[in-house]
Amino acid sequence: MAESAAAGQETANATMVKGVLSFMQQRAEGKAQRRAGALENFFRQREAKNVIAASIRNSLNIKKIGGKILGQQRALRAASGVQLTGSALDVLGQSIEEIESESLEELFRGQEEAFGIRSSGAIASRSGKNARKASNTGAVSTLVASYFKSKAQRLGSE
Repeated sequence: MAESAAAGQETANATMVKGVLSFMQQRAEGKAQRRAGALENFFRQREAKNVIAASIRNSLNIKKIGGKILGQQRALRAASGVQLTGSALDVLGQSIEEIESESLEELFRGQEEAFGIRSSGAIASRSGKNARKASNTGAVSTLVASYFKSKAQRLGSE
């Protein structure tokens, strides 16, 4: 009977050790998932900044190219000796509006794309945090179940 009690104690101890190890593993997995989500969010935020910077550069290039075109239009008109009135002036004004419009559209496109990238980063971060909470809950549940299982094994061996 003493051997049976000793074997029951060993089984109970092994169950408890197994539960503690499982607890530690689940916690480590949760931390890793949280870190992965935070890291993905970090890189998404950086990517969004790069997209905005690129859209600003593109917008400035559009204005620069548009300015050159406007300069060429003015130079041609000046060389021809024709004075800007009526429809010629309207064409120049329309060209300026189109350049500004294209420039603003590029900025808006960059902001819109960056918003989507930032949102996906925030979702990844939140998912990582939720995964950590879930793994912590599971780890505690495993630890408690192991405790009661080992307690039942000890009582059953007596």
